[in-house]
Amino acid sequence: MKEYSTDCRDIVKVFSYQEGKNQVKDWIMFGELNDGSVFSFSGGCSYTGFEYEGGGMMMVAPNWGNLFDHSSDCELRDFVNNMNKDNLTELTKKLLAEEEVLRSTLKNMFQKRAA
Repeated sequence: MKEYSTDCRDIVKVFSYQEGKNQVKDWIMFGELNDGSVFSFSGGCSYTGFEYEGGGMMMVAPNWGNLFDHSSDCELRDFVNNMNKDNLTELTKKLLAEEEVLRSTLKNMFQKRAA
């Protein structure tokens, strides 16, 4: 694992986002950075906020296929469940029906997008 830091201004597009709540629910985000790499982030904090006790994990990959290959099934579910709310509910249900289908469908979807 390698330490990595980035600025919010390095984020070009967010594809999936869950707003967190102190000590209750993690903040989750998947998106693209201005250098072309993609990322997933998950972080949380205590009831007092990040200033006192908090942290998270950011995984950066060269492309979506690589990110999905190194993501857990839970992380992939988080991606789908928190996709831009304009995405079809039917697509989300279909992708969640089977973990392997979810992984390959997401990978194909983003590889076609990049082509």
